[in-house]
Amino acid sequence: MKKTLTFVAVAALAVPMAVAVPSAIQHASITAQAASTKKTYTVSSTKTLKAAKAYHTGNAKVTVYKAALGADRPTMTLSANGQLKANTTYHVTKTATVKLSGNKHQTYAYVKGQGWVLASNLKAGQATVTYTVSNAKTLSKAKTAHATKATTVYKAAVAADAPKMSLTANGKLSAQTNVKVTKTATLTKGSSKHAYSYVEGHGWVLSSSLKAGKATKAVTYTVSNAKTLKAAKAYHTNSSKVQVYSASIAADAPKMTLKASSKLAAKTNVKVTKQATLATKTSKHVYDYVQGHGWVLASNLKAGNKSVTYTVSNTKSFSSAKKYYTKSNKPVVYKAAIAADAPKMTLTANGHLKAHTNYRVTKQATLATKNSKHVYSLVKGQGWVLKSGLTAGTK
Repeated sequence: MKKTLTFVAVAALAVPMAVAVPSAIQHASITAQAASTKKTYTVSSTKTLKAAKAYHTGNAKVTVYKAALGADRPTMTLSANGQLKANTTYHVTKTATVKLSGNKHQTYAYVKGQGWVLASNLKAGQATVTYTVSNAKTLSKAKTAHATKATTVYKAAVAADAPKMSLTANGKLSAQTNVKVTKTATLTKGSSKHAYSYVEGHGWVLSSSLKAGKATKAVTYTVSNAKTLKAAKAYHTNSSKVQVYSASIAADAPKMTLKASSKLAAKTNVKVTKQATLATKTSKHVYDYVQGHGWVLASNLKAGNKSVTYTVSNTKSFSSAKKYYTKSNKPVVYKAAIAADAPKMTLTANGHLKAHTNYRVTKQATLATKNSKHVYSLVKGQGWVLKSGLTAGTK
């Protein structure tokens, strides 16, 4: 009875066929070859490495073997099972030394995810691959980026007399690491073509593994004084944008993990529905939950609705009130302060109209800022609303 080692077959390689081979002859040839590559050895020693070690193949492909271990004696039966690619880096996790005739020995290495190979066919370290370089450029200013996942860093040797660059793996860049990119280049080998970026202080990495801008790291806080407000409260942002955080709450502890997700626009009215005090070992802050957005630092919000001043044009009063109604929406109602010495009107949010309700409009005006221009209607007994939130007629 034999115990079979777990292995993963190497992907088949395409081989050009110059002459068609009759299936019967082809089958006989393959069977004979399989029989000739299957051999049983006596194992003299084995070793499991504490950590996988990098090795690479040379210019030739290397035969991979699957192994069956003897259940009641120290034997290993190897049978050919594919090939490792040439000039490729692999990782070895085990070695086994077997006896040959005449007191000679031979060592096999177990390649992670592939199988057993003759150790003498591998070279220690990472493979070096030479590419043809195009579109190489040095950036006038370093660009900030971050690694979206753990990615291999390569050291490069540039040819002096040809557009060639040889890359050798030289460590890893951790996920979410912020870096500075100073150079870029397109590297081609055969049908493979990829963009690479030079990361200051590290080396060359695949450009596809980087994303522009700094990484947003999640921070876990201890939660206290958490409360849900009985009614949403009006707040507004100042002249700068405010960072919004998405939250994940622990099921079995008073913990909340925040991660930057988006930003609130400047000078924007919002509704706050929850509040909580979040603390780490070194900081403690109050956060507000903004309806429809996420959590923000409470200190970045101002109580009440933001007032906006507009330039007024095309003002007209109707001799008789015009009939309008709301649909399923609830338009914001604004109270207005009109300047005495200039065509200016300052609006402050002051509630909402009801949905599916009839109203009467007595005035209309076009209100503009530097960046926007809208028509507003004065709803009798309510205040000013965007005309686009109303529909002419009765419900």
